[in-house]
Amino acid sequence: SVLLAVVLMIIPTDARSDTQNRSREWRFDVFLDEREIGRHMFRLNETSGKSILISEVDLKVKFLFITAFDYQHSNVEVWRNGCLESIDATTNSNGKRFEVRGQRDDGAFQLETQDGVGSLEECVRSFAYWDRELLQQERLLNSQTGEYLEVDIRRLEPSTMVLDDAEIEVERFGLTAKGMDITLCYDSQTGQWVALDSIVKGGRLLRYRRNTGTSDAVTSLAGVSGADQHASLR
Repeated sequence: SVLLAVVLMIIPTDARSDTQNRSREWRFDVFLDEREIGRHMFRLNETSGKSILISEVDLKVKFLFITAFDYQHSNVEVWRNGCLESIDATTNSNGKRFEVRGQRDDGAFQLETQDGVGSLEECVRSFAYWDRELLQQERLLNSQTGEYLEVDIRRLEPSTMVLDDAEIEVERFGLTAKGMDITLCYDSQTGQWVALDSIVKGGRLLRYRRNTGTSDAVTSLAGVSGADQHASLR
């Protein structure tokens, strides 16, 4: 099955002192072609120089009142200074279960998945689409499978899109990796991540569209911290 590389991260913040606790929550609506199939919710808590991001996704594709595809993903990531401190993710992809757990320790990132244990470089990033520093990376951690994937990211032609009945100009970037071919869109004025498109099985279009009523400003991990990942439709 093909990873619906789409389950990600956005980090909102405000102008208060870094010594104060911060909490934000927002969501993306998820579509398969024109049909809404679920939502991806994010909750960020910032405290004591670190960020804890809780990400939850629930997708269902129905055909003639029968559930043809059922997907749930839950992930808790702790970030500090632009790097993952830990990850604890569980996924149910149409009955197939995945678990990914990792911790930065002793100069490396120790990772455990259903396939075994291993070590990665110390500073690891996941598919945190909300953080534009992702666009400079060469490898990213898939929080569903635990694979540390080489990625190719390139700038595409700018465009416009309609978000909540308003037309906005967007910057577009293409991201390819194992089993993934994704277009990311960022608001040209605010720099915030607002959309994702990916062609999945059968040539159908998987779309993420940000519900603009649920968040405010987005910050970079380099300044604070935060992060999450990817869904599956193969």
